[in-house]
This record gives sequence, structure tokens and C-alpha cells, in this order.
Amino acid sequence: MTIRLKDKVQELTPSEKLVYSFLPRGNMNAVSLEYLANVTHLSTRAIIDIINRLVMLGLPVASSQSNGNDSKSGYYKYSSIDEFESDIHTIEGRLKTTSQKLNAKRTALAIMGDDFFKDDIPVLAGQNTEQLEFKFVYHSKGESNNAIDVRSRINSKDSRISN
Repeated sequence: MTIRLKDKVQELTPSEKLVYSFLPRGNMNAVSLEYLANVTHLSTRAIIDIINRLVMLGLPVASSQSNGNDSKSGYYKYSSIDEFESDIHTIEGRLKTTSQKLNAKRTALAIMGDDFFKDDIPVLAGQNTEQLEFKFVYHSKGESNNAIDVRSRINSKDSRISN
């Protein structure tokens, strides 16, 4: 059984059809969230929810971030298999990074216990601003030890981590 794109689009709600109709073909023509909100008179939150639903329904919808070369940041419909494959590659990269962050957080919690939830860092009280390095080692399924280096500036005035 073949499902046609036209059939999928016919099943959309009026708001979903409206958002879908304003999505251009090709990442070079991507439109911003703000643009979609302005032309559809929907909230940005509603647009994000609709875009997610369109993707989950299997429609050829993608989002991109400008890489400074040949693409724009925003939402669009795929115009080629190359765009599709590039989007899949980006999603896989985000998934890997998100998985690494999750593992690092779980490991940090396991190592630090209740200290993980404390607001202050007493060891740093009264110190001048300096560059500190932290290394979290985490274990991931099928991977050997991995390390994430996190470099943070410590502001001695309020003992909060800042970039």
C-alpha cells in the first residue's frame, strides 16, 4: 500500500495545513519561526508543536541552523535526497551529543550524590576569577571510557559559573 503526500496533507488540521503551506522547498529558502508566527498569526509555541507533529506524521519537513555557507536557519520542506540525508546526519549527531550529556549527568550524580544538588561551591569561596577544568568520565553502551572536558569561568564575586 502506497501512501501519497497529498493524502497525508489532507489529514492535517487547518492550522497544520496553514503552517505546512508556508514552508518553502529547500534549505536555501528556509523561513524563521518568527516569520511563520507572523504570517499564520499563531504563537511560536504553536508553530513548534505543529512542526514537530508534521515531522512525526512523516511529512518532508526539516529545520536547519545556518552553517555560514550555503544554508539559512529556519524551517523548510526537503527538496532533494541530499537535504534529507544531511538532516538525518545532523539529527544523529545531536542524538549522540545528547546521549553523551545524559551519561555525563548520570555519572556526575552517581559520583557526587547529594552534593550534586547544592548551590554553593565552598572550595572556590574567596578565590580570584580563574580558568578551571573539569573532566567527567562516562560509560556508554558499546563504547569504551569517554571523557568530556568542561571549561568554566568562576566569578568569585557571586560564586556562580559563567561563560
